[in-house]
Amino acid sequence: MISKKLSARKLFERLLAQECLRNIWAGGIFTIALIFALPVSVALDLGQYMQETSVSIPESFLLEFMSRNEWLYLMIFIMAAAAALLEFGYLFSRSKVDFYHSLPISRGMQFWYRYLTGFVLFAVPYVILYGSAVLVGIAHGAIIVGYMKELALLAFLYLVFYWIFYSVSAIAVLLAGSYLSSIITLLFLHFAGPVFCALFRECQSLFFQTYVDTGRPLLYGDGSAVTICLEVLNRYGTTGYYDVFSTLLLFGMAVLLPAAASALFLKRPAEKTGCGLAYPAAGPVISFLTVTMIGVMTGIFLRSMSYNNSDFWLYLGIVAGCIIMHCIMQMVLQLDFRAFFNHRLSMMICTGCAVIFMCIFRFDLTGFDTWLPSEAELDSAGVSLSQLEYYRNYIKEYTQEEYEKMLDQETVFSYSYTNQELCSILSQMNLKNVQPILRMAEKSMEIEKWDDDCGTMVVCFRLKNGRSVYRCYTVKITDSFAECSEIFAMDRYKESLYPVLTRGEENCTVWINNGFSENKMKLSLDDAQYITLLRTYKRELKDLTMETMCSEEPVLYLEFAQSQNDYYNSYPVYPSFRHTLTLLKGYGYEQTSVYDSIYKARILYEEQSEMDSESYLTGSEAAGFTEWDDLSSASSQYNTLWTEDEKQLEVLKSCLVSAMASNINLTLKSVEPGFHVTAYMTDTETGEEMVSDFFIEKGKVPDFLEKLKTKAGQNVG
Repeated sequence: MISKKLSARKLFERLLAQECLRNIWAGGIFTIALIFALPVSVALDLGQYMQETSVSIPESFLLEFMSRNEWLYLMIFIMAAAAALLEFGYLFSRSKVDFYHSLPISRGMQFWYRYLTGFVLFAVPYVILYGSAVLVGIAHGAIIVGYMKELALLAFLYLVFYWIFYSVSAIAVLLAGSYLSSIITLLFLHFAGPVFCALFRECQSLFFQTYVDTGRPLLYGDGSAVTICLEVLNRYGTTGYYDVFSTLLLFGMAVLLPAAASALFLKRPAEKTGCGLAYPAAGPVISFLTVTMIGVMTGIFLRSMSYNNSDFWLYLGIVAGCIIMHCIMQMVLQLDFRAFFNHRLSMMICTGCAVIFMCIFRFDLTGFDTWLPSEAELDSAGVSLSQLEYYRNYIKEYTQEEYEKMLDQETVFSYSYTNQELCSILSQMNLKNVQPILRMAEKSMEIEKWDDDCGTMVVCFRLKNGRSVYRCYTVKITDSFAECSEIFAMDRYKESLYPVLTRGEENCTVWINNGFSENKMKLSLDDAQYITLLRTYKRELKDLTMETMCSEEPVLYLEFAQSQNDYYNSYPVYPSFRHTLTLLKGYGYEQTSVYDSIYKARILYEEQSEMDSESYLTGSEAAGFTEWDDLSSASSQYNTLWTEDEKQLEVLKSCLVSAMASNINLTLKSVEPGFHVTAYMTDTETGEEMVSDFFIEKGKVPDFLEKLKTKAGQNVG
């Protein structure tokens, strides 16, 4: 008994060694590819880093580089597919199948020595070159003492990825009966899940008016080995640890997929060699899902190409895409050109299912857009109002350590929240008074089309059953001013809108700017002065109301930062913040009006509610009138008036509203439609010229500008 086991083991080892030697050329190709993906790639990235910055290489550099090495990830995917075809491609040749199956060894041993050969061909050069890449990093000055364990775990993680990709590729080869059908099957196994999830999200985005992309996957990792492994890699690269679920899922796949491949190999019928699929039962599944998804994709594409997003092109694309793809799949899976129009019933079923799938979204058959929870169902809610927030995108207040890490990752300069970040903020807002939010959501359902008064309201409904549901509504502040005021007065909402309200009292440099000039004034404050200013400003900002915000324009902005070159948030100071302004005056800041330094202005009038940059450029500058001598020509042709007259400028200054402040005022109809003013000013501190955009306050149009309206009417006529 023992001798039989030893002989079987020796036979297995000999077969494995012989197979590795026979395919050593493939290991050589893998080695060349890995040289470029690992040591060469590390050397190039380190060289670029050292050229672009004088900062010493951070200790975590190698770990972060290896975890975001897209080239290595792609190479693993390609090598896994190539190894599976190399080791099991003989199954597509009848003569080779007859030869290997006639050998006096079991089918199980035949599978496993070939299976392990495909792994060894990658693993040996990979381990050597991964170690070489680490040594290259050390030679360039990268210190890895604190990250040895993480780098070793990451190396093991990539081996697990290859093992999983290789297993999926082997399954694809074993299901198929030819090289062409094996490639089709491999692409299906790897990408059917991600494509379906992407189509599902795209249909929601196109046809559901209240849909919010939360970034949450429909399936974990979109249901594919490639995307699941990528999700695990991203989590490890950003957090440095594995969560329990992804770890169990990853190693569960590493065990179950090879077992499935082994079962397919043992039961694979030899007479199916050379056919489209060795397991015909897999054909209808692959064909149905592929045809249906391609049909939906074709419909969406043709709809996007039509002039007015016509439904005719949507459904024509679905029908045409399903018919064409079904014919192609029949030909590929049966390896017969004559099978082009076979199984017409399944073609009709695929087309019908694709049309039904699209109708669910196009006509909201599930009631997605009309759903609204009752107050009794809600535990709390979070809300974001674009008309109150889009003029100022505040980022989170970070600690110095977090800030430096963001600088390294070049993410600190992102001036607005991503959907995922916004949804995370809303999920933590926990507003208990949900009545104004529900009233605004109900009013939004009565809005038939978007106009200049509309904005968006993103809501996170926290239900009592524990679910979080996100919706986006079209709202008008002009119709819901009372509800907006009620929401704006809530402490939790205002703390989310203005992160300064939750920051600690550790001393920080305070900068002051007027909202127009890039030059800022630095306040040198001791701890007591800083705490007093911060507490005073927090109190007045917390007391800020919608009425004040819409009737006053900020006179200056406070910025809290570590240095003048950092990116940080600017918080408004309104004229009614008397205590804050008094403190700032006591600290040496002399408040001046930016309007006093205006010495010339260009006023452009257009028959529209708001001025955009494109129409502005179609004025004098786009026509070539860039010199002061050409003003008369520019004015007569493009409804533009330039003025340096002191009396006109004094009148104009009294009715201007800055573009920054008018973002809210526009929604409240307090800005005159059509009047766009470009003012030329002098920086009071440096004497440099500044240019800034303004609007004219509603009802305060100076008499000398009335002729622009007349001229505009003449030009239109």
